[in-house]
Amino acid sequence: MKTIIAITGGIGSGKSVVSDVLRCMGYSVYDSDREAKRLMNTSATLIAKITEAFGEESYTDGELNRARMAKIVFDNADALLCLNHIVHPEVIADFRRYCASKVDGAVFLETAILEESGMDKEVDEVWVVTAPEEVRIRRVLSRDKTNVEAVKQRIRTQKDVDGGKTITNDGETAILPQIIRLLSVIRQEDKGAMC
Repeated sequence: MKTIIAITGGIGSGKSVVSDVLRCMGYSVYDSDREAKRLMNTSATLIAKITEAFGEESYTDGELNRARMAKIVFDNADALLCLNHIVHPEVIADFRRYCASKVDGAVFLETAILEESGMDKEVDEVWVVTAPEEVRIRRVLSRDKTNVEAVKQRIRTQKDVDGGKTITNDGETAILPQIIRLLSVIRQEDKGAMC
């Protein structure tokens, strides 16, 4: 039996850390953000649709002009909605292919926009990674070229995920025991399903 689990949480919550731990433990993790970027550069369907919607300048030397696209969709809800409407179905289709290639067991999906992308319909369970806002801001500032107000704005615009099982990644609470506990519940449920 295959169980598909979303790993989600706001910017700077530490989703990638949880994903990296799971990969080290031998689990398959699909990073939807990374794969969306790959698909926007390699999928002929996506390239054609993005070019049609946003112009030939959307691509430079065969690569998505990310700086241009960011300027277009930043603070323009309609443009962002249009881009998401183009990209999300392709990512979902790619994720389905990814899952089909995996044997039984747990398969993980890392995504910051679980419900907004429609990926919530693809999963059996949700793990929400949380951290205090000041920790999240510090993490984002250390990795991105941005400022505190820009990070706060991104935090405010992201939708909180209701429900799900929580992993606290505050820099003080050990995450490995939390992951092991959640995995043990999945294994117990899988055993029960086989009876």
